[in-house]
Amino acid sequence: MELINSTYNQSGRDVNVTAAHVNDSYFDSSDSFASVSSSVRNVINVFMVPALCVIGFAGNVVNVLVLRRYGYKESNILFLTSMSLVEMTLTWLNAILSLGDILKYIDFTAALRVGAFTAIYFNVPRQIVISINVCHVTTIAVERAIAVCLPFQATRLFSISRIKKRLIFIYIFPSATLFPALFMLEHKWIYSPVLNATLIVPVETQFYKSNRVSISTYMNVPGNLFSTFIPVIIIACSLIVILKLFQRKLSFSTKTNSKKVKGQQGMKILLSVCLATIFISIPGISLLKYCQFTNLTSGDLYNLFNDISKLLSQLHASTDFFIYVTMSSKFLKIFKELLEIS
Repeated sequence: MELINSTYNQSGRDVNVTAAHVNDSYFDSSDSFASVSSSVRNVINVFMVPALCVIGFAGNVVNVLVLRRYGYKESNILFLTSMSLVEMTLTWLNAILSLGDILKYIDFTAALRVGAFTAIYFNVPRQIVISINVCHVTTIAVERAIAVCLPFQATRLFSISRIKKRLIFIYIFPSATLFPALFMLEHKWIYSPVLNATLIVPVETQFYKSNRVSISTYMNVPGNLFSTFIPVIIIACSLIVILKLFQRKLSFSTKTNSKKVKGQQGMKILLSVCLATIFISIPGISLLKYCQFTNLTSGDLYNLFNDISKLLSQLHASTDFFIYVTMSSKFLKIFKELLEIS
């Protein structure tokens, strides 16, 4: 739920901001908003995102290890394990995209090169991974809605074999949809007399120049799909599940059997994953819509929005462990056993 339909602008923006450091005007800037924005972006990219990356990677490694101990006999375990692997990948990509901001305190010229290179070649893969992650959550939300509304059909519709096929589709669909964006930009070396060094800048590929209108029109489709249609599905399905759970709570007798309690606990965990996605994604969607309605594609505000978007994506990739460990006694028990073994 990021700025997927502005992939080209994101990559170009990251590189152009980096390259802008070579201008004397950058060092003499007295724009108060630019100064505040730069400070906030430094905090996000140098401290907050790296810290969340460490938490997210460690948490998702634990998720995979614990979920493996569960076994793969349940469809939900397959989904959650796959989602943890996707979030580990997203964590690596967010860490790579923050390297340039960290390196500028060590080697300014190297930071410019690394920042530009990672923006050109790692921004689009990051968007693809985010889309795959969103598809996981959407499938979980739809599956839970069907489970509470049509419990007898849910077992047949979400069998292990069908879940495996859906997982394959979840990986293929976003990758194929956003595939053209991988060929929009390439790098070019230029000499900077200010720094007396060669820097990397983005240039449009011949493929993009030859198919600019077609690609730009096509990229609007996944942009609207992942920023509007899919969030609506997650919200609608989550509301259905919440309503059904509330109705069941009212209708349950005082003697609720352990099987129902276990089913309710699993339902609440998956619902919490969906709700976390909704609440963390709403600010990102709002920023995207603001950029669309105001035609904001560059400048300090746009740069700040993109970094906030990256921060939100990493925050989302770091929350699942805390949901599992606080809401599942079995997960917590296995986690403690792993700590004792280590």
